[in-house]
This record gives sequence, C-alpha cells and structure tokens, in this order.
Amino acid sequence: MLAGRPVVLLDEPSAHLDEETEQVLLDTLALLARRSLVVVVAHRPAVLAAADRVVELSPAPVPARVTAPGTDPAEPEVVRRRPTAAPEVVGAEPDDAGRPRWGMRTATVLGALSTASGVALTATAGWLITRASEQPPSST
Repeated sequence: MLAGRPVVLLDEPSAHLDEETEQVLLDTLALLARRSLVVVVAHRPAVLAAADRVVELSPAPVPARVTAPGTDPAEPEVVRRRPTAAPEVVGAEPDDAGRPRWGMRTATVLGALSTASGVALTATAGWLITRASEQPPSST
C-alpha cells in the first residue's frame, strides 16, 4: 500500500479477520482508493457494502440436454480428413522410441539430493541461530 501503485488487486482481504480488524482494513482501502484503482474479490457483506461498484458473477447455465457427437440426428455431418503420417522426430534414434529420456534412477538420485540439500540447509540455519544466541548483544 505504500508503493503507490495505480491498480491494486485484492483477493478476499478480510478473510479470517474479526469485525474490528476488518473495519480497519476497510478504512485503509478507502484511503487507498483515493489514489489508486482498487479491485477486491470478496464475499463478506461489509466489504461489499464499502464498494463503489459490485459485480456479481454467476456460473454459466448448463445445457438441458447433452449428447455425444454423432448421436443427435439434427447435428450436421462433419467431414473429417484422414490423419496424415506421423511427424518425424528429428534427432531421435529408433531404439529410443517409447523410452523416457530420464530413467527412474535419475529421478530417485535427484530427489535424494534435493532432500539432502534441504536437511543440510535446515541444519546450517539451526547452527547459525544457536551460535548467534551465544553472542552478547551489541549496543549500536
């Protein structure tokens, strides 16, 4: 809100707020709306009441009767072309057809490395926090 953007889009900004906090949010949005376009997606009545314009969206109507193509006698006949030959893949060898480029072993190794990296990063962060807590506070 401090960046001064010309358009602000908010999705359910008052979700999980109590009424008092929601009112603070609505007051802040009113101030923001003086200098920016504010678009809010909301369901709560207080937010809708604070809006200059409310646009209600409803689902598209479902057709009463759905039929599979070719089963409706009123449906016009469609002329379909026969499929042409399959496109040739450049650079592929015939014995590689149907085989994935990367095997299960590669995926397992990459997954294990990713997990090990996460554990190492967490351990390093814990060590750094512990070391920092042992230092005397600095008075700057």
